Amino acid sequence: MKKHYGKYLSYIIKSERKKQELSQDQLSALCNISKSYLSKIENADDFSNEYIIEILLNKLGIHFIYDMDELSELDRLLDEFYYSQVYYNDNANDNYLKVLSYKNDYINSILITKFLVYTYAWLVTHNQSVDDIESKLENELFNYLPPSNELMQIYLDYKGVHQKNNSNFEEAICLFKKALKLGANKNSYAMICYHLATTLMMSSNYLEALHYNETALEYFIKEFNYKRQLFAQVYIAVIYSYCALYDKAEDIYQNLLLNPHCSNDALLWNTIRSNSAWNMCLQHKYNEALNILFPDGEKNELLFAEEYFNVAWCYYRLNQYAPALKWIDRGLKVSFDVYQTKVKLKTIQALIQNKDDIQAIYHYLIKEYHEIKDNLSQENKRFYLELLVEFCEKAYKYKEALHYYRLLVNKY
Repeated sequence: MKKHYGKYLSYIIKSERKKQELSQDQLSALCNISKSYLSKIENADDFSNEYIIEILLNKLGIHFIYDMDELSELDRLLDEFYYSQVYYNDNANDNYLKVLSYKNDYINSILITKFLVYTYAWLVTHNQSVDDIESKLENELFNYLPPSNELMQIYLDYKGVHQKNNSNFEEAICLFKKALKLGANKNSYAMICYHLATTLMMSSNYLEALHYNETALEYFIKEFNYKRQLFAQVYIAVIYSYCALYDKAEDIYQNLLLNPHCSNDALLWNTIRSNSAWNMCLQHKYNEALNILFPDGEKNELLFAEEYFNVAWCYYRLNQYAPALKWIDRGLKVSFDVYQTKVKLKTIQALIQNKDDIQAIYHYLIKEYHEIKDNLSQENKRFYLELLVEFCEKAYKYKEALHYYRLLVNKY
């Protein structure tokens, strides 16, 4: 029996025994072996006798999978599942459900680590809880079934995404860069560059973000990952917007909107339109932004929480407060778990509610910014600092306005 099989078998035998509330004395008696020998097996000191291992597994009701053909098929399903995530295929959810239906088989095989890493990636992507899986992998399974460099790279990548989703940008960047050191592995290296670029962008490290986005695009082209190529181009355009290169950004957006692959993908299409609209907002072209968001007339629902903010912001800047409040209310209902969007929507709501009291807005913005600034992305810090400069000036607080302006030009 291979050593890495034995270490994991020792682990699951011990875990299952405790789960069934059996003592070592009881289990060793059931299997007609000595307690000391069972202890050696559970501590991975002796797993050479496959016959005894099989007796233990049978008594505990564990069907451990050794058959290479069966393992090969289970492994194929896992890879199909992961690749459908990376390539943004429409069948990714079906593949996830298929893999999940074989959960017990994965648990009772040496594929458990791979199964949990790929599941971890899926759950992180869909903003679901992963703390239990993270603990199991790091505190248990990585000790018994050490992952390959590629598998560890995927895990570190999505651990970084998890940190990014929780606004821990510095920790996320450290994890991404640690993952990159594990090599240019196919279908994982490009994704790390892609995730790192978006995090750097949120941290206002635009030059470095552009570098990693272009690297991701290069690898996506090599891997024939067409959808990710398109998303990488979107984020390059976003970086141009943040650097005030609005025309360059708009050129990319217009080319993408003319691409039939984009128009046939609702998620991609709405991502492009949403970012193109914000590019207009940054130029104070609010009517144009609304035309991009509602090309066929206003509708009641949007795909992204951030789009609700874009619409509300446009109406607010156009002094159309009733529709702004309507879209704020809708946005708060869909962005309850999207912190960055939720706080901005509540801020616009406060600006409208206190529109006739500049001093109240001034005090609100000061208090709000200092309470939430540590949890904001860099771009959203810019949003608040620009508001602070504007309303400090309107409240004749010129010293404070200068202070926030300096923070703004010095990148916060």
